[in-house]
Amino acid sequence: MKRRLTTVLYAAADRPDANGDSDDGVSLARLNGYRALLAQQFEQREGRQVNRWGHAVVAEFPSVVEAVRCAIDVQRAVASKNASLNRDERLWFRIGINLGDVVLDTGDVYGDGVNVAARLEALAEPGGIVVSGTVHELTRKQVDATFDFIGDKKVKNIDEPVASYAVRVERSDERDAMAQAASDAETASKLQHLAARAEAAWSWLKAQPKSVRYAAGLIGLFIVLNALFGGIANPWFVAPSIPLALYIYLRARRPTGAETPRSWPDEAALPDFKSARCRWQKRRSVGDRTGADAGQDAAAIGHGNDDDDLVGPRTVRHRHGHRVE
Repeated sequence: MKRRLTTVLYAAADRPDANGDSDDGVSLARLNGYRALLAQQFEQREGRQVNRWGHAVVAEFPSVVEAVRCAIDVQRAVASKNASLNRDERLWFRIGINLGDVVLDTGDVYGDGVNVAARLEALAEPGGIVVSGTVHELTRKQVDATFDFIGDKKVKNIDEPVASYAVRVERSDERDAMAQAASDAETASKLQHLAARAEAAWSWLKAQPKSVRYAAGLIGLFIVLNALFGGIANPWFVAPSIPLALYIYLRARRPTGAETPRSWPDEAALPDFKSARCRWQKRRSVGDRTGADAGQDAAAIGHGNDDDDLVGPRTVRHRHGHRVE
């Protein structure tokens, strides 16, 4: 007998006789169908089925990483198979994986490595996987899965407790639902972004003069006609759209800073040039009259008016409105 270090996968059906089958042949046929499914998954991951004990299957793998990946593939394949069966026809498997020393005997394996894998299988939930601490350390960064520590478990015929980790496996329907939800959220975000851009473009276009709106409309018409009759491979709309785009660039109104696009000013907001001219003419006539009064006052001062001497210096308004003492 030879001994070697290998990865042992121990998979057992969860109470295959609990479905109430009165015929053992029907139960065995159902179990054999699942065994064939497991054997197919073992082969794809370079595993080898070494024995079948009742409703359990034992396989060994040269790679501990491939063993864990195979266990995940098995549970997903079983879940997919069960989805197409009635509830009383379904079987679920528990899987335990251990890396340890085994004894080879005519193609079969025995020893503590197999015993620990069998004990770990008993700790798993139906459809679940439990691995030893050694397997967890070697695969936690290599396998796309979540490992939950469930404690140090006492194993029969093993002196020290075995650290045990449950592998969290998403079933195919849950994984597809999550992927669909993520895709829907991404699509909704893109549509919302496009709607915001379209609304901003429409607001900008409404604030433009008619000539700019007509030019933009012609470009859109060219694009539609090109898509309907010319196809994307022959983009003829580019040539007639270039002068229209240049016209839009030169004539379009551009908001400054955080201002919103402006519309044409209302008539009430325009300056009243007629009223301003009337006010200017009125100030000019008042200035002329003030200048005449200032001339008369100056003449009176020159002739030496006695009243002015008593009163004191008189204030004379200059023609242009300055006060002179």
